[in-house]
Amino acid sequence: MAFALPSRAYDLQMLDRPADRARDHGWVYGLPPGITSEEWPLDPVSGYPLMHGFTLLLPEDYRVHGEDIVAVSFFATAPDHNDGGAPDDPEIREAVLALPAHPRLSRMTDILDYEYAALLLTKAEYEGALATPPAPIALAAAERPRWLDVGGASAFFEAAPPYGQKMFASAPRAALIENRAFRCRRVRAIPTPAKARRTSTLARSRRPAISLTTITSAACRAATISACTIGARTTPTIISAAPCGRARRCPR
Repeated sequence: MAFALPSRAYDLQMLDRPADRARDHGWVYGLPPGITSEEWPLDPVSGYPLMHGFTLLLPEDYRVHGEDIVAVSFFATAPDHNDGGAPDDPEIREAVLALPAHPRLSRMTDILDYEYAALLLTKAEYEGALATPPAPIALAAAERPRWLDVGGASAFFEAAPPYGQKMFASAPRAALIENRAFRCRRVRAIPTPAKARRTSTLARSRRPAISLTTITSAACRAATISACTIGARTTPTIISAAPCGRARRCPR
């Protein structure tokens, strides 16, 4: 069955409370739902489980992978493995990629070769019990990521600079299940860059066709679209669902 491509954009807002699956659109940090420990994606670099960044209940018009695929869980390299983490070990990578995987797993890397993963979830998985992080593979030699002891929310808060900590009304509890609710709100249209005015050659040479505000705003939104595939935009109070869990603050 063919599904139409999405044509609407949504803002994603992280709320100052834990998620309630009955009324919210997912959660940031915490644990993913409905998967087994064996299906939790491991980091091919370190051999430890990737940190759960967010689980998002997709809006109806973004459910394009089948009628029963209603949500996505995103995972990323742990914050304390981002800078100065384990070197890439071909033996660890081969061992991790040889393990059984979730049937709808997608892996990706960024320009710094840090690892990310996404799982498309069925309705039953989204409504299922929270998963337990798996043990690292026997070859893992890197330092144990902090989130495995205090949870993703607390680990991020500890590692974040002061402006990153302002995302939280108060410090998160040190617990694996600690999360923050997601709210998804439709916006009127997907933003597009402004068009240059048709003026004289001299006028165009003195004034840029697209203002810095437009460029930074468009880039900010584009980064969020690529990160969470939901067309979200970022403002000081509305954050991007970046796979690493880090907020992108719009410069406007």
